Amino acid sequence: MITLNLISGLGADEKVFERLDLSLYKVNHIKWIRPEPKETLQHYSIRLIDQFVINEPYIIIGLSFGGIITSEILDFIKPKPLKSIIISSVRNRHELPYLMRLGRSYPFHRLIPSRLLKIGNPIIYWYFGLKTENQKKLMNHFLSSSDPIFVKWAINEIANWNREKSLENVIHIHGDKDKTFPIGGTEADHIIKNGSHLMIYTHANLVSKLLNKILIPYNA
Repeated sequence: MITLNLISGLGADEKVFERLDLSLYKVNHIKWIRPEPKETLQHYSIRLIDQFVINEPYIIIGLSFGGIITSEILDFIKPKPLKSIIISSVRNRHELPYLMRLGRSYPFHRLIPSRLLKIGNPIIYWYFGLKTENQKKLMNHFLSSSDPIFVKWAINEIANWNREKSLENVIHIHGDKDKTFPIGGTEADHIIKNGSHLMIYTHANLVSKLLNKILIPYNA
């Protein structure tokens, strides 16, 4: 049986995957760790490799920031995965929206008070495409349990991400209503109609069907 190493999004944990039907696979959730002072994205990604199950056939699935981490990990992890999948993410720095890339020259994100990273509000709900109370409750859980030091570090690393070219052997799934990483700036392989940035939760049935269709050849 293939192992799926799952990397959640920025500030999120394994609950974000709980609605997916991955019953045909072993699942290993990668947990975020606190970055070291002035740690680079590459060095952080290498430290995460210790959590991966790689002694048997495996696949990596990275969500949002976890997709960015996936691209960095693929430079170093051995043996290589059978396939890597990124969801609601980007393949290289050129796919980042303009405001995120602008943060490289004007690091306004560093001025965000830590307390604002812990509180849910209507703007965040709109930005992530959350409508129901359960969806908002999930976001509130992520915000309240996230580490502000990690979140601020990650935002800065996204703004300064230097990957120029997309890696091969990576499948990209994206929603056409994603406000965080608008689909117009990406080259997604598969598109989920009306999918928002958190479609892995809000459109779990559609994402599950697509994932299982992609993964069938590797589970034979």
